[in-house]
Amino acid sequence: MEQQLLSLIRSELCAPETDPPQNPIDLTDNDLLTRLYTAAQKHDLTHIVGAALMKQGLARDSAWYPIYRRARIASITRYEQLHAELGQLCTVLTSLGVPYIPLKGSALRPYYPYPEMRTSCDIDILIRQDDLARITDALTGNAGYRRLRAGSHDVQFIAPSGVLLELHFTLIDEESYPQMQPMLSRVWEYTVSDSENSCQRTLTPEFAYFYHIAHMVKHYEYGGCGIRTVMDLWVYLHRAAPLDRAILDPMLEEAGIAVFESHMRTLCGIWFSDEQPTPESAPLYRMMQEYILTGGIYGSVKNRMALGRLQTGGKLRYLLSRLFAPYSRLKYEYPILQKHRLLLPFCQIHRWFRLLSRRTAGRIANELAATQALTADETSAMADMLHTLGLR
Repeated sequence: MEQQLLSLIRSELCAPETDPPQNPIDLTDNDLLTRLYTAAQKHDLTHIVGAALMKQGLARDSAWYPIYRRARIASITRYEQLHAELGQLCTVLTSLGVPYIPLKGSALRPYYPYPEMRTSCDIDILIRQDDLARITDALTGNAGYRRLRAGSHDVQFIAPSGVLLELHFTLIDEESYPQMQPMLSRVWEYTVSDSENSCQRTLTPEFAYFYHIAHMVKHYEYGGCGIRTVMDLWVYLHRAAPLDRAILDPMLEEAGIAVFESHMRTLCGIWFSDEQPTPESAPLYRMMQEYILTGGIYGSVKNRMALGRLQTGGKLRYLLSRLFAPYSRLKYEYPILQKHRLLLPFCQIHRWFRLLSRRTAGRIANELAATQALTADETSAMADMLHTLGLR
């Protein structure tokens, strides 16, 4: 099922470069179709799998046809909403005369075979931190945005249209990824102005690719990066502007993610470009594939629990770390701590009461069950994988 899922995605992503799938899907196998749909939905790729199945002859009278058709219409609607909102947002930022950089899907979407193929749930924009207050006033004023939460590297807003905006003032949390931070902090040095809009900046091809790898590392170390980020990697390598490795490789080396990038590039080639792993490396790429596919977009609970145990040094220490959140995390959940650190114990107690809510308690119960189910062999295998990828 995994190979057929990847084959369907490849037939849409790489067309017309790729040949039609050599092993067409048995469209009468309802069990297979159910598992394909579940897996595609987990990665927000239902619209792509549906398009590929329709090209293979999925009948209009099939029970799956209207399901996939709705998914494709939803992806187009979502794209149009994001595109329209991005245009209005750029108008606001340009009127303020502040520089900004569209990130992630907003920047990469034009290189996909069709723009709605690259789905996303929000708009990501990088601005200078000195401009944050003025932009916030403009967005929450006449523009009608509502400010949500502030994090370690971004502030979230909700647009009148319901679109979520993440306004980044730095690219990554410097406390969690200190080795990557020096390179990422120089982001404005690797931009060029748009020919029609001097406020809008575009990342150079090498830095855009570097940032994508850094972002993959962040998600991979949280439990999984999803199929879509590997698709983005293929697009960067085959559809976007050519990369100068003489510029790119030193960036990756400085940030300590060159080994991870090399393995991810190989996995991308295995999935979408007919590359074959060596017999010695095949087990690693099978494990990476399983880790990514089972993790979904945001990483599975099981993966996160295993990573947490590796980070803290055991089951008990991990459970204690979940119970007693560190100041570095709580200061964003409770911004008052950034001015009055003495309030930390009271915020910790308040957090415990929040954990007793029905929704949160259910999530914690799932985490505890996943932690109990993890075997020493599974944790050891994950540690070996991360070590090989240069992450631990």
